[in-house]
Amino acid sequence: MPSFDIVLEDIHKLIGMNLKSIRPGADIVLTSIDTTERRFILMASNGEIKSRPFSEIEAIIKALNADGIVHVETVLAGSGSSRNQPETILANLPYIDYTFIDRKKHLVIRDEPSHAAGQLQELDLIQAKNIVDRFKERQTSLPVQVIVTSKLRETTMSLVAAGGDLKALSPSAYSVIIQGRLLWVVTPDALSCSSDGAYALLPGTPSSKAFFVGELFGNRLFEEPNAHVIISRAN
Repeated sequence: MPSFDIVLEDIHKLIGMNLKSIRPGADIVLTSIDTTERRFILMASNGEIKSRPFSEIEAIIKALNADGIVHVETVLAGSGSSRNQPETILANLPYIDYTFIDRKKHLVIRDEPSHAAGQLQELDLIQAKNIVDRFKERQTSLPVQVIVTSKLRETTMSLVAAGGDLKALSPSAYSVIIQGRLLWVVTPDALSCSSDGAYALLPGTPSSKAFFVGELFGNRLFEEPNAHVIISRAN
């Protein structure tokens, strides 16, 4: 899997190209790369000059290397508007294709180049089905507990110190397997619960008093008041 440094070298080759967006009408031209400020400078389809930080591409590449497939808007939640721009840059690399899961765009990293630089490539139906089936199978594995914390690093490190197996799901969410139990550890930005703390997670239908706290990995989550329970309802 390519490191960010290798990806950055390949992105340099896209400078000056008209990069088509997966979403029609949102094409961009990558005009330059500012390595000092760590930003990509680009021109949007309306002629407006924009810049995007390296950190967005780094986060997407990290997720792709971990899972092989990524929903960019989930990874970049809270990173402002025009999140399709870093998506467009990566989709035009020769070893990154795209597909749709539940009508949502996803990037897919390939072992070998599948198209020319500066072009888009949608997965064929057979490849897409195999990848989507594996992806959905992973997403159905729900944790027994969700820990909402504003101290994400401290909490995850304490679980690792206790023997937990940690995996990043997004910049604001981690999974931890500890003593055979799967947990999610998330920030308040990821789930708008009434307070920090550990919530039991149960699949089912939320009560009339439950309130929506967010969506994670294909599941709509609702907090049951005064119970420290989150109800998961798959989309």
